[in-house]
Amino acid sequence: MTSDDSPHRRRFLDAKAGSPTLLGDGGRLEGRVTIPGPLAVSGTIIADGEIGGVLTIGRTGSWHGNVRAHAAVVLGELRGTLEVATTLELGRTAVVHGSVCAALVAIADGAVVDGDIRVTGETPVVHFTDRRRATEDSGPA
Repeated sequence: MTSDDSPHRRRFLDAKAGSPTLLGDGGRLEGRVTIPGPLAVSGTIIADGEIGGVLTIGRTGSWHGNVRAHAAVVLGELRGTLEVATTLELGRTAVVHGSVCAALVAIADGAVVDGDIRVTGETPVVHFTDRRRATEDSGPA
């Protein structure tokens, strides 16, 4: 493992494990969403939801509603409330209209947050430069 691959230097999105449930580009779900593990969204969800693993909203993805997740990475659009038990990463293409709450919040330069940010842990909001290539931040294929 090189120093750039150490767990402390790797982006949260790169470290996620397991096979996520996928909603591909152009897909749409409405109603209530409950997923026991990770969920990767490149389409549109109009719902409230509970995600037991990592919620990844890809660059082309959007979530309209209130959602709770164990951890989350937002690269697309969120309209509503996002409550995260552990780590929330907002990538450079993220647009959030609403409130977010997490133990640890990391926000990339370029991310837009129109609403409240609440950190429940002891670490203040972390700001970073997202060096992910455009093909890496598009979410699931």
